[in-house]
Amino acid sequence: MHRSEEPEDTQRVEGKFSAVEYFFQYCNGKLTNEDFDDTGNAFAEKYYGDDGLYLQDYAEHFGDLMYLAPESAHDYSKFSLMLARRLETGVLTKQQLKPWWKLW
Repeated sequence: MHRSEEPEDTQRVEGKFSAVEYFFQYCNGKLTNEDFDDTGNAFAEKYYGDDGLYLQDYAEHFGDLMYLAPESAHDYSKFSLMLARRLETGVLTKQQLKPWWKLW
């Protein structure tokens, strides 16, 4: 939604306008299913859900910053790459990491 309605502002997130500032200014401090298209909603539901791999990925890439560092200490490019790789592979949940022969 934001890319089509506010394309200039969404491009400002990288480098000039922090994601947190954008989040509060354009999303009223919360994300809803209206902020994403169908693909984005499906991704968010799985990747950030109870069985999702987001926290595992975040800890692996930014463990030393977890719960301690401000957003400005994070490498936006590295963070974006982490998300893009998950989207590419389609492996978004812990269940998907199990071998096909393990049913439990």
